Amino acid sequence: MNKKFTVIIILVLCFFIGFSIPYIYENYGPLLGDYVNGDESSQVEKSSKEENNNKEKVNKEEIDVKVDYNAILKEAVDNFYAGNYEKSMDKYIELYEKGYNKLEVSKNVIVLSDYLDANEEKIKSILSKTYNEYQNSPEFNYYYGKYLYENNNRQKAEEIFNNLLTLIKDSEKGLSARKTALVHYYLGNILLVQENQKSALNYYNEGIKYNEQIILNYLGAAKIYRNNKDYDKAIEMYKKALRQDHSLSELYYDLAILYDKNNAPLKAYDYWERSLNSGIKVDTARKRIKEIENNYPQYFEEKPATKEKKEIDWFKIVKIEPNKKYNEIKIGLQENLNRIRFQSKNDFYIKQNNKILFEGEKNTQYQINFNNNTFYVLKNGKILEYLSTNQKIKITEENNNNLFAIYDIKYAQNYFWGGKENRQYRGDIYLNPASNKRFNLLNYIDLTSYMLSVVPSEMPASWPSEALKAQSVVARSYILNNLNSHNDKEYDLCASVHCIVYAGASNENKNTTEAIIATKNEVITYKDRIIDAVFSSNSGGYTEASENVWINSLPYLKAVNTSKQNNYEFPLAPYQIEEWFIEKPESYSNNKYTTQSSYRWIKNINLEKLKQRHNLKGIKRVYVTERTTTGTVREIVIEGFNESITVTNSSIRRALTGLKSNKFTLKNIYNEKGLESLIIFGAGWGHSVGMDQSAAAGMAEDGKDYKTIINLFYPDTKITKLE
Repeated sequence: MNKKFTVIIILVLCFFIGFSIPYIYENYGPLLGDYVNGDESSQVEKSSKEENNNKEKVNKEEIDVKVDYNAILKEAVDNFYAGNYEKSMDKYIELYEKGYNKLEVSKNVIVLSDYLDANEEKIKSILSKTYNEYQNSPEFNYYYGKYLYENNNRQKAEEIFNNLLTLIKDSEKGLSARKTALVHYYLGNILLVQENQKSALNYYNEGIKYNEQIILNYLGAAKIYRNNKDYDKAIEMYKKALRQDHSLSELYYDLAILYDKNNAPLKAYDYWERSLNSGIKVDTARKRIKEIENNYPQYFEEKPATKEKKEIDWFKIVKIEPNKKYNEIKIGLQENLNRIRFQSKNDFYIKQNNKILFEGEKNTQYQINFNNNTFYVLKNGKILEYLSTNQKIKITEENNNNLFAIYDIKYAQNYFWGGKENRQYRGDIYLNPASNKRFNLLNYIDLTSYMLSVVPSEMPASWPSEALKAQSVVARSYILNNLNSHNDKEYDLCASVHCIVYAGASNENKNTTEAIIATKNEVITYKDRIIDAVFSSNSGGYTEASENVWINSLPYLKAVNTSKQNNYEFPLAPYQIEEWFIEKPESYSNNKYTTQSSYRWIKNINLEKLKQRHNLKGIKRVYVTERTTTGTVREIVIEGFNESITVTNSSIRRALTGLKSNKFTLKNIYNEKGLESLIIFGAGWGHSVGMDQSAAAGMAEDGKDYKTIINLFYPDTKITKLE
């Protein structure tokens, strides 16, 4: 038994020894060899190095554990929105140095560099290192090339962009069509400076193929055609740009010039007239208009006389029962007039304090002049009556469903779509003296009749019925909350976008009338009070809180995300907010009912016009100093050679020569002489507070009812019926 046990032990020992020898040799062979050869120091050094490496590895792991990337990211983003760009940049550089995602950090560093003059060498170093690692990334090539282009390193930018186009061609991932179109625009500009017009034009045209809504390529191509005196092609490019964005009123001046050069003065005349509202070289436009009228009198003989058709085609209106409680809302149609021409559908009276001063006939054109506190009533140029008074007079008719036609009503003054036209109005017409020679033209009308015109004036009647119902309730609430807004001028509301658009009976439509009747007497309330139900055309995908646009913070006017899938979580990092403006994320605000240039738009600022507007000797750069966490710009600085100008809130749009909204990002692009161009990428149209009309249409199309729409845009409110 003992012998057997001894044999088993020996066999087990042999087994372990057999497996142990290779391990011992592998791990301790070099040490034994050094020892046998009398050189034990080298192994000690190796062991020491290994020990140090292990310590470093442990220390690095300890550091990584201690780094709170989310906390640093939050600091970086918070500082960005507060306008503390240097601190934000420092935080992103800190993230880079601590090993955070280099691609993401680099994109943020690039966007932040637009806001700063400092850290230029550090930024270049970071981007150069990142490029070595991400040179096959289309995304990084796009950002890096853009950075180089904007900062006048055109040769390197061209190399990066060409590499990018190769990557796009070979890669399944690629780049968005909008960004690719921009890359072609940048390359076109680079080659244009190199006087390679043929290649530049090819890039512009390729860019148009990628995405027609990036209007910069049309403008680039037009410039080349214009330089080459191919005026027909240049005109074609400008008109295509206008089809993409009809608000580009600055192009009217260019088209007028081109038609004149193309020996088409009558076509030029049309654009000279349109250019008057653009504010570009107005004196030049007026002078040229007179020249054309003098040179071609046969086409303008009747223009000075402004001969009007005396017979009016009266609109067919729905007969309604006027609102008895709100039976006299006062609307300011126009101010500081000295005469009007009008007709009435039925026989009418001119009254003052219920006293009849004049009786007029239906379907007859009359004119009323005012001078030295006297109203003169004329027909066919003959004075029929004069009324000496400094008090208002009323033109009225007994029939509640009468219409008055008033000639040459001006609308949307100082807007590119402004003009004048003949309009018809329900209710009574008042002439209220503003001085001894001028009067204000007012329309007194009941709430229901007023809304029949307001709702289709504010929202197209072809839009979904639930959106029209939402607009009806919102408009009714807004009107009643804002009565007496112009009390100093003795009326409640004006007829323009300043208050609420009102174009008279001509805008009435069966669809909107049905929506108004379906929501009769419904208003939005908060704590039993009718709310200030403001609204705007398009929020760009995210509405804004009232305190970020105006002074008051109202609990029912908060920022609301209109995206369908919430792919962007606000507040966004600097590079993400730029992408949000350049791309077109899915949203209820972006649908078939709204123009694409209302949702996302691009404007290449006329630097000469900007300089003149602010009396600057030159412009170094323009940058944002404060924006809200939903992208709205609250403050900018226009840095000139002689002074810097700070502009805030609602003044910003006009200060930058007319923008659609305060939601934008801007790009300063430099050449060897300084600021070469200023390009703005924007979102939405209007102030963005309250209901987004475009999003309301998108939601209605998606099956949401008007109450759901209202509850989204005015949280914590109720829909209440007026007593």
